[in-house]
Amino acid sequence: MSKSMSGGASLELRGITKTYGRAAAVRDLDLKIEAGEFVTLLGASGSGKTTSLMMLAGFVEPTSGQVMIGGETVTGLAPAQRNLGVVFQNYALFPHLTVAQNLAFPLQMRRLGKKQIAAKVTQLLETVQLADKGQRYPRELSGGQQQRVALARALIFDPRALLLDEPLGALDKNLREHMQHEIKALHTSLGTTMVLVTHDQEEALTLSDRIAVMHDGAIAQIGSPADLYERPLTRWVAEFVGQSNLLDGTVESVQAGRAVLRLANGAALDGACAPSLRQGARASALVRPERIVLSRRGAAHEGQGATLDATVIDSLYLGHTVKYTVALADGQRLAVQLPNTGAASMPVAGDAVTLHTNAQSAWLMPTAAAQVAQAEQAA
Repeated sequence: MSKSMSGGASLELRGITKTYGRAAAVRDLDLKIEAGEFVTLLGASGSGKTTSLMMLAGFVEPTSGQVMIGGETVTGLAPAQRNLGVVFQNYALFPHLTVAQNLAFPLQMRRLGKKQIAAKVTQLLETVQLADKGQRYPRELSGGQQQRVALARALIFDPRALLLDEPLGALDKNLREHMQHEIKALHTSLGTTMVLVTHDQEEALTLSDRIAVMHDGAIAQIGSPADLYERPLTRWVAEFVGQSNLLDGTVESVQAGRAVLRLANGAALDGACAPSLRQGARASALVRPERIVLSRRGAAHEGQGATLDATVIDSLYLGHTVKYTVALADGQRLAVQLPNTGAASMPVAGDAVTLHTNAQSAWLMPTAAAQVAQAEQAA
């Protein structure tokens, strides 16, 4: 792919609030996106992610705050004056126009010459690998091809940034994964600033330089995919991003960014910890399902770390992996994900097993109640 279109502008929402009546869709939100960065707004329905994107695009006017593009305030400008490309879930292609005509339309509105338009259309069709589809109509293309046309049309006028609102939501799983690779390759090639809205955690982790996890109109946490998955700052983020096991206990010691958590059954978990964790506080240990080693009760196991006895409740065969639900002695259920080695002796429902974790398995953070107490003390 060509890099001739590379570049992008910084985007910023500064103190943005959007209210509808007494309800706040977005509350005093600050977000800075650097030029050329790929940032995803991740959240459930009603979290404020789409409203935030629409305020960037200019389709929704903020109640208060500023929208900035390239360091300049654009809060009062109409969408057409912001020079941003927008891609929607439903593609929004003109059905009566060919692919080439769909791509040419934004350039015609900008009154470019016919030769310049033809050259840009040819370039973008090659960029999205549809060079032989220019004379087709949208109805003659697959869903993935239509999505690539929508991407090309949003990029053809060299926008200052590309905004993507759930662009892959209508695609099936295999095509969705393929298009994720396409979008990532486009970003790498063109260097355009991109902002994606999605509720799909895997999509956000796959594509983003940074992810802003949104909850109740605000950013609960922003960071790299690894930050959010490995080091969530709150129990809510830990439960929202990926599958999680959370074990509660009391902090015995904190030293140099690590802590020891004593569980109710007496087992001790050692792991890296959130900066806000304090000795004596109630805390939760996050242990991802793939970080747990499972063995039959009584079987020899090499390595050090916490051990927890459990009973297998059920298993889910996924081909490359097997997911287990196990119950601890106190009834708490945990998820364990093991690679499918093809061994005939894989555990089955009812088996007594032992769970093993090590110092790299757990991330320790305050419980929800402890976080509320800390916030009240700070106030």
